[in-house]
Amino acid sequence: MEHEKTTVNFSLEEKLLLCCARTHMDSLNKHKFLSLVTKDINWSELLKKAVQHKQLPLLNLHFNQYSEYIPQDVLDKLKDAFDENVKRNFILTWNLFEIVQLLKTNDITVIPYKGPSLAFLAYKNLDLREFYDLDIFIEKKDMVKAKELLIPRGYVPDVQLNADQEDLYVKFQREYRMIHEETGIRLEFHCGLYYPNKDNPLYDPEHLESININGFKFLSFAPEELLLILSIHSSGHLWNNLGWMCDIAELINSNKDMNWDKIINKAKIMGIERILFISLFLVKDLLGTEIPERMVSILDSDKNLKKISMHVEKTLFIPEDKTTFKNAFSRIKLRENIGYGIRDCILLIITPTPFELKTINLSKSLSFLYYIIRPIFLLKRYKLKLFKM
Repeated sequence: MEHEKTTVNFSLEEKLLLCCARTHMDSLNKHKFLSLVTKDINWSELLKKAVQHKQLPLLNLHFNQYSEYIPQDVLDKLKDAFDENVKRNFILTWNLFEIVQLLKTNDITVIPYKGPSLAFLAYKNLDLREFYDLDIFIEKKDMVKAKELLIPRGYVPDVQLNADQEDLYVKFQREYRMIHEETGIRLEFHCGLYYPNKDNPLYDPEHLESININGFKFLSFAPEELLLILSIHSSGHLWNNLGWMCDIAELINSNKDMNWDKIINKAKIMGIERILFISLFLVKDLLGTEIPERMVSILDSDKNLKKISMHVEKTLFIPEDKTTFKNAFSRIKLRENIGYGIRDCILLIITPTPFELKTINLSKSLSFLYYIIRPIFLLKRYKLKLFKM
């Protein structure tokens, strides 16, 4: 059963961007594309939205195939942007190789994902996806060791903390960010991929995906786990970027043999079924991604899912200015289990960030007070924002 398609009044530029948000166009999309490019397109506005939603490489791909319809200055700007993206992706990928090799030789479990890994698994081409940093999964116990190995290589922590503050940062947060002082390359270590406890990991260590990029081999997450990871990441930002939806769509399109039973089972255990289904609704409705028929019937059965998805579509190109509090309360609706939603909301509000750690230096014995300090700081910022308005 086909779910009822939502109706959003997208502009011509937005419709064209959605039409190009894929690596391959079918006959229907080609027809839409040709009907749109012959209309009165605001090319400057189109390029602006393409930058915001990380769609320049795909725009370049399709515009070059129909260059007779595209102004030359637009084609030139896209070519320059594409060449810059190819260069940046090559540098980032090469640096990823070096980092992975360094950590592996020091007995650290390392699983790159997003970045080059996602470009390879979803797009089958490093040049067709924009990425600006490197995301690597490691165990939390290895976080400080990995940091110390990379400092001699020119990487420094994104936020300078003393030893006690850093220990608390690793305790509170699920990621650790570093930046290369000379090249500006950003590196993010992630360790928050467990559900519902660390003895039951999201990923299956026996079911990792082997990746070979120009002879360099490493392991990344299997498409099933990566689909859930991408859905969780997108939900954290309320799906406010077309590029993330495109990632999910291309991952599905490039991995037709994904084990959907495994995906559903893991989503159910994690309590993120609605988050997964919102992602599927969006890529099906906006990008025409084919998903299993039994999944379509599930999309039709959850009224809250459809309501949230329609709101995402309507605000996709006009993102709302949300405070941390609004974001937190929005997350309650994303969970089919309200208890999980409330927990997510509370954690977003009370979990201290480096800002709180640097501003007020507490001893480890008093570190529990950060859970009180964080909401107080948020309230002060929120009041200040309202006062300026």
